Amino acid sequence: MLGFEVSLNWLTGKRPLLGELFGVLEVAERAVEELDGIISWLTYYSYLKVGGGDFGSLINEAVGLVKSELESFLASRVSKRYRVVLNLLAGGVTE
Repeated sequence: MLGFEVSLNWLTGKRPLLGELFGVLEVAERAVEELDGIISWLTYYSYLKVGGGDFGSLINEAVGLVKSELESFLASRVSKRYRVVLNLLAGGVTE
């Protein structure tokens, strides 16, 4: 995971074309904050921007991917407790 400044520079600083695509610096800053400096998601976001995509489409794809991976993980587990624990965690239970 990259730090904020490194991530922002990676998105906009070293590649002038992408800097122009992002246009407003706030757009790139939001992406860095939301994607938490994870280089693979920053890369994919850059790819989508070049193709005319937006941040919302990235989030939709990311949610779908994570949901699919989680369902695959849960399908291979014998215990139903995984789902119960995940639902509790999603609801904010910490103890």
